[in-house]
Amino acid sequence: MFLDRQHAGVELGKKVLEWLRSHGQDGGEAVVFGIPRGGVVVAGEVAKVLRCPLRLVIARKIGAPFNPELAIGAVGPDGTITVDEKLTTWAQVPSEELFALAKGVLQEISRRAKVYGQKEGIPEAARKTVVLVDDGVATGITVRAAIESLKRAGASKIVLAVPVAPKDVLEALARWVDGVICLSTPEDFVCVGNWYVDFHQVSDEEVINILRAGKTIGDEGLQAGGWEWRKE
Repeated sequence: MFLDRQHAGVELGKKVLEWLRSHGQDGGEAVVFGIPRGGVVVAGEVAKVLRCPLRLVIARKIGAPFNPELAIGAVGPDGTITVDEKLTTWAQVPSEELFALAKGVLQEISRRAKVYGQKEGIPEAARKTVVLVDDGVATGITVRAAIESLKRAGASKIVLAVPVAPKDVLEALARWVDGVICLSTPEDFVCVGNWYVDFHQVSDEEVINILRAGKTIGDEGLQAGGWEWRKE
């Protein structure tokens, strides 16, 4: 159980740093990508521990028509659709309806990109070791969309780092990345929010504040939001 996303991020950052060092890398050589909104809170803390850049990969799930919380697919920041074929078939969602739902999701992705000041594409991922962070994984479809987008952006290595997730979902995702780091894989998972004391809905403003605080992390140095360090 985590007190909140910040607590989870600090603990996760320590494990990520251990993983990177065991693979011959320093934390500052990586780039942390958070999935908005909740994942950015966790990612911000991971980036602090690693002393590396914090960026966004805006991927969003496609909810089933009868249950928006049930992810039958997801859309990446480049508009590519990732589909859970089993769930889509079970939910009896025809291709035409799926594409219509995806169009709405892409509009929200575009809105968020503008609000967060994101440019098109993911240039910061090219030839980099990317640490992909979310506040937890349920079905894994949104994370899959983010992974595929980062691969197309040219990431040389992708490490998935999350505080909590079902073991079987992580095993499935492990095929798509170079490493998986997870603090807790409870058998009675149910949902991500069950494993946080405070799991409030994160606002756009909160995401923007985190990005502002860490905007120069990993560059010349940082003197914002209480973080002060310089690269040697």
